[in-house]
Amino acid sequence: MNTAQFNQSTSTARDILRNALRYREPRRVPFNIVLASIFLGWVVFTWPHFRPALTLQSLWYLLILGALANAL
Repeated sequence: MNTAQFNQSTSTARDILRNALRYREPRRVPFNIVLASIFLGWVVFTWPHFRPALTLQSLWYLLILGALANAL
């Protein structure tokens, strides 16, 4: 592969990534709001089930898993 072909494929990959980010970013906030609403509704309507599971240790695990999910 010569340099011209490499530069062309790299710019194409950049364009694909740029277009994907342009499509995704404006939709990310509404998606997260809908997802958080579903989660909070589920917890509220099934609260007696969650009460014994919410301990300080389980919240620590949730924090770690949330950080890993955001990192990935």
